[in-house]
Amino acid sequence: MKLLLQSPLVMPSDPEIIKLSNTLLEETVKLVKRADTEVLKKYIECGISSLDHYDYAGLRYLNNVEILKSMIRAEKDGYDAVISSCWFDPGIEAAKQLLHIPAVGSAESSMLMACMMGFKFAVITSNSKFIPHMTQLIDQYRMSDRVISRKPIRSLSLPGGEIMNCLAGNFNPLIQNFQEIAKGCIEDEAEVVIIGCGLISPIISTSGIQYVEDVPIINPILVGIKVAEMMVDFQRAGIPIISRKGFYLAPRSEDIETVLKLISK
Repeated sequence: MKLLLQSPLVMPSDPEIIKLSNTLLEETVKLVKRADTEVLKKYIECGISSLDHYDYAGLRYLNNVEILKSMIRAEKDGYDAVISSCWFDPGIEAAKQLLHIPAVGSAESSMLMACMMGFKFAVITSNSKFIPHMTQLIDQYRMSDRVISRKPIRSLSLPGGEIMNCLAGNFNPLIQNFQEIAKGCIEDEAEVVIIGCGLISPIISTSGIQYVEDVPIINPILVGIKVAEMMVDFQRAGIPIISRKGFYLAPRSEDIETVLKLISK
């Protein structure tokens, strides 16, 4: 089984960051993937490369076209499923309409898993600017009554520069800050905490942080991988994986190709 983990960004220019990020991701994925599953991370070919640009919803929406084009190419290249590596689930709703293979949102999957594990959950992300639109995502996935009532999405309090230093290898400040924020969520009755960032989730998981004060911590990428494996198994067995009645009504393949040509001019 071949799964694509879709990054929302162009590949970073710093080779050391890429090497460390890939190593952490490989270690994280090994925690759950089956022996016959291959998980490959793919960056978009053009679009946003700066995390500063990713702060803004309008710029992310422009970037989503490139993400969606990348996922469409993945199906043509023989991948069995695509998974978002970003907790915004960029392009996933559209991909569910356009692809014949499973398109799995790490945010959607992790929230559904949290609902099975506890009554109320909270999300910790890396940037306070993400909070309004992640709150909107919770509404979109019809999860508003399953999150804690007070500040269901919270951000690390580390400045952006310090987070980048942590991503370069000094993990301790990030881990300590995450645990501190998680304890605040737990005080406000969170029974499950989701790591709402694809950049920091491998750090938390590979550092062995599975619980904070007996409350389980969910890595959304790991959940996305397992959901993708399950859906591929279902599809191979002839079991339906999506409804084509209503919201995910699919256009004809030739219409997809026509529009792709139009937007590529």
